[in-house]
Amino acid sequence: MGDKPFRVTDASRAGPYGVVASNLKELVQQGCNKLKLSEDGCRVCLFEDGTEVDEHYFLTLDCNCKLIILQKGQEWKEEMHVILDRFVETFYEKNDELATLVNHVSSPKKRKFLENFIPKYEENISAEKREDDPKWFKGLDKRFKTKSDYMKFNCGQRMRNYLLKGDIPKDFDQQMKADCSEFIAKILKMLKGNKYNGSYFDRTDAQNQRICDSNGLFTCQGPFDKQTCGSNHSINPYGCWQFRLIFRSWNLDHKKERSIIISDIAKAVKNKETDDTKVLHFYEDLFTMKNLKFVYIVCHEITRHNL
Repeated sequence: MGDKPFRVTDASRAGPYGVVASNLKELVQQGCNKLKLSEDGCRVCLFEDGTEVDEHYFLTLDCNCKLIILQKGQEWKEEMHVILDRFVETFYEKNDELATLVNHVSSPKKRKFLENFIPKYEENISAEKREDDPKWFKGLDKRFKTKSDYMKFNCGQRMRNYLLKGDIPKDFDQQMKADCSEFIAKILKMLKGNKYNGSYFDRTDAQNQRICDSNGLFTCQGPFDKQTCGSNHSINPYGCWQFRLIFRSWNLDHKKERSIIISDIAKAVKNKETDDTKVLHFYEDLFTMKNLKFVYIVCHEITRHNL
C-alpha cells in the first residue's frame, strides 16, 4: 500500500502536524516524533469522534483526515463543537423535523433547550427583491425595490441625526454662529459625499464597507468600554419583517460621546481651527466606525464614557 498523508495532534491540541505513512506503525512513529511523545502504550483515534484506529481500520482512512495520538491512560471524547456541528447539519433548515423531535422529548428542561433552535418567525434571508419577499416590505415606501435599498436608507437616516444645525451653541454671537454653520455644512457635505455611509448596513456592498456579513447578519460589538460582546448578540434584519422592526433596538454608539464631539466642534470654531483636516477629524468621530460601535440595546450603556 502506498503512503497516505494525515494530520495528527495530541490531547493538548498541539499542531496539527502533517505526516505521511503507509501503515499504523509508521504513523505512530512519525506522529510521536512530531508531537514529541513516547510511543510506549500510545493509541491512535479519529479526532472527530474518538474511534480507535487499528491496522485494519487504518486501511480505510481518508487522506488528510485528522487523528489524535493518545498516551497511556488518556481518553478522548468527541468535542462539543463537533457535536454542535452535527446538530446544525442535521436540523438546519429542517425546522419541521426538529419540532417533531421536541414533541417526543419528555424532559421539560431538554424540550425548552431544543425549542430555542426552532425559529419563531418565517425567514427568507436569501431574497433581496420586493417581489421575492413582499412581506418583508410591509409598511415601507414603494420606492424601496430591494432590502439593501431600505437598509442603506435606514443607516443614512441614523447618520443624519448625529449632527444638526441645532447643535450650534446658543451663546455664540451672530458671526460665530455663521462660522459654526459653515463648518458644520462642510462636515455634512463630506457625509453626503460618502452617501451617508449607508454601506454599513448594505449586505451587497464590499466586505470592507459593511458591518454585516454577506447574508446580512449583524453581530453586537459590545459596550463602548469592552472589546467584544460577552453575550454574542446577533440579528439578521434581512430575514423577515419582524427582525427588521426589532433591528430598531440596535444602535450605532459613539465611543467618544457625541455631546463631547459637538462641544469640540464649537471649540474648534471659536479657535478658528476649521481647516480640511479638522473637517475630516470630526466627520470620522461622528460618522465612521473609527468612533462607532454597533450594539444591541442591552449593550448600549447610557452613561458617561470615561475613555
